[in-house]
Amino acid sequence: MGIGDNTPCNADFGYSTFRGNCKMVLIPDFTFWKWPEAGLLPNFTVLTHTLERISRKPAEEQKCGWVGSPGTHRTRLPAFERAVENSTAFVVKYGRPHISAENQTRLWACFVDIPGPCQGYSGRVPMLLHSGRPVIMLERVYPSTVTPTGHFTDNTWYAQFMEAWVHYIPLRADFSNLENVTRVALGDEGRKIASEAMRMAKRRLTTQNAVAAIADILLAVEEEKEPREPREGRGGSGGRAAAGA
Repeated sequence: MGIGDNTPCNADFGYSTFRGNCKMVLIPDFTFWKWPEAGLLPNFTVLTHTLERISRKPAEEQKCGWVGSPGTHRTRLPAFERAVENSTAFVVKYGRPHISAENQTRLWACFVDIPGPCQGYSGRVPMLLHSGRPVIMLERVYPSTVTPTGHFTDNTWYAQFMEAWVHYIPLRADFSNLENVTRVALGDEGRKIASEAMRMAKRRLTTQNAVAAIADILLAVEEEKEPREPREGRGGSGGRAAAGA
């Protein structure tokens, strides 16, 4: 099992991998339990419930914020900063002091998700979808060429549940739709997207569902590898032959 940002296709299971003809099975990652190293305390369940409660009140600033480490976002962060340098609608923060997820939700009316280096997946996305604030997802690029991939989500287990303009707002890699994205994110449409994202997250992206998904995935893999015994009462050589095939 691979637990890195992008797992080679020779692993049986992993949190994320490059798109393409890869047989590796994607599973929920550790962030669905807890991620204290990133200051997301005390655990996923308590934190997401707290963010949902905070988001019932309007944000203090009608702005879209991003907080993170410039070192781990060196591929796309500089381009994003240049794109929004003349806009009063965006805030980029890194370094000290640390801004907790709770205070980010109190402060800003929407969030921005910027991909990390080497197409590493973004571990904060499930949490952001619970925040009650719209999430702007910057288009992912190929790390070697920095050309757009056409994908706005990382290749993760939960990406299957996310739909553009329904659960998140897609921002093109060349920032050509930045003006429209800003208008949507800070308007009524953005609030509708945030509400739909939260509904989906409550239904799909929880610790309980992550545990259940891993169990289902492991059972499905086991059933593919191990022949099933014929059920009692069915009889006949056909069942036994199929089981041993």
